[in-house]
Amino acid sequence: MTSTGIHDIGGLEEEFGPIDLREHGYQLWEMQVHATLVLLSQQGLLTTDELRRSVEALPGHTSMTYYHRWAAGMTAICIERGTFSAADLNLAHGEPEKMIGQQSLVVGQVVRVRREDSRVRWRKPHLRTPGYLFGAVGVVERFLGCFHNPEEKAFSSNQEPGTQPLYLVAFKNKDLWKGMEMHGEDGITAEIYQPWLDIVDEQNDANEDTKVVRDIQVVSSKVDHGDHVHDTRYETEAEALRRETVHDDPIGKTTGEVLLKVLLEKKVLDINKIQEVVEKMDSTGKMLLGQQLVVRAWTDPEFKQRLLDDGNAAAEELGMVASNANAPTKFLVMENTLSTHHLIVCTLCSCYPSSILGMAPSWYKSRSYRARAIREPRKVLLEFGLILPKEMSLVVHDSTADCRYMVLPKRPKGTEGWGEKELMGIVTRDCLLGVAVPRQK
Repeated sequence: MTSTGIHDIGGLEEEFGPIDLREHGYQLWEMQVHATLVLLSQQGLLTTDELRRSVEALPGHTSMTYYHRWAAGMTAICIERGTFSAADLNLAHGEPEKMIGQQSLVVGQVVRVRREDSRVRWRKPHLRTPGYLFGAVGVVERFLGCFHNPEEKAFSSNQEPGTQPLYLVAFKNKDLWKGMEMHGEDGITAEIYQPWLDIVDEQNDANEDTKVVRDIQVVSSKVDHGDHVHDTRYETEAEALRRETVHDDPIGKTTGEVLLKVLLEKKVLDINKIQEVVEKMDSTGKMLLGQQLVVRAWTDPEFKQRLLDDGNAAAEELGMVASNANAPTKFLVMENTLSTHHLIVCTLCSCYPSSILGMAPSWYKSRSYRARAIREPRKVLLEFGLILPKEMSLVVHDSTADCRYMVLPKRPKGTEGWGEKELMGIVTRDCLLGVAVPRQK
C-alpha cells in the first residue's frame, strides 16, 4: 500500500489500534495556537497548505501532540517567510543556562536517563545523549571528570561555556530492547552528563517501565522547526499512542507560548485579537451551530434541500459562516437515509468544520481513527456503540482538501410533535460526524 508520508495513514494496518473515546479538554495554550493560525492566515502571513507542508516534514511528527505540531510548523514558516528570525526565536527562549556542575553521583549508584521531554529548552540542541537511552535505568561505573557543556558549545561561540560532570553508565541489553533475545549479562556503556541523570528511588520507582524501545533511523529534513525533537518518522507505535493519550505536553506548551511571545513582541499579532478568537472558538463549541442547521432542516423541507445543495449559502441564511476562519472551505452536508449512512474522517491530518462544530474531539484527530475509518468503518462504529443494518450502505467521506463535511442525521420516529429545544437535545456532535445517531431520551 502506497503512503505519501508520515501524515498519510488512511488504511495503514500498522496504525490500527483501539480508538481512545475519552474527551480531553483543550488547554489555553492549545486554543491560543489555533487562534494564532487563524490570525496569521487572515493577515496573509501563512496559508493552510504551508502549515500542512511544514507539519508533514516534522521529524518527530508521531511523537508530538496535535497542537505541538501546529506550533512547530508555524514557527518554521514564520522563519522561512521572514516574519521573525531564528535569532528572534532564540532570544525569546533566552540563552542556554551555564552549568558549572559539581559531582553529585557516586560509583555504583542506580540512575535513570531522563526522557527527552524532561528538558527545559525545546529548541533543537546538540544533544550528546542517544535517544535509545531515554528513560533507561543503569548503574554509574565511573566518574570521568567535568567537561564543557556540549549543548551550550553548539549554540554559543562567543562565551566560555560552563562545565558538567560526565559519567560512564552501564546498561543491560535485556533492559533496553524489549522482545529481543538477549544474553542476561550482555550490556553497553555510554557517557552521560549529570543533568541527564536522575537517582533512582527503588522503593518508589518499581512501577516505572525500564524498557525503552526505539527504532532508530536517519532522517534528513531541510525545514528547521526550531523544535527539540530527535525521534524519526519511524517512531514506534507504542510511543505514538503514549503521546496521543497523554494530554499534558510541556514541550508543546513551551513551543506555542514562545511562538506567540515572539509574534507579540514583533507586533505581528495583538493579544486582544488572540483572546477574541479563543473566546469565539470556545463559545462555538458550546453553541454547536450544527444542531441549529439540523433542526431547521428537519422542520423545513425547502431549507433542507438548500442545505444539501449549498451548505455555505444555507448556513449564511441563519447568520453562520460555514467556511473555516483560516482558509476558504466548502461546507458539504451529507444526508443519512434509510439505505445510506455517512461517516466523516480526514486521513491526512484532521480537517474539521470547526466554524460549525467547534473544536474537534481528540479521537477524531487520533492516528487510529484516521487509519481505520476508511478501511474498517463498521468496526470503528461498533466501538462507538453504533451497529448498522447489514443492508444499509456506509459511505466514508475523507476530507482531504478544501471541503468540510457534516452529516445530516435521519430524524427519529416519534419526534414529529417535538419543539426546537427538544429536537436540539438529541442532536449531538457525534451524530454530525456519523459515529452516532439521534436517539430519543
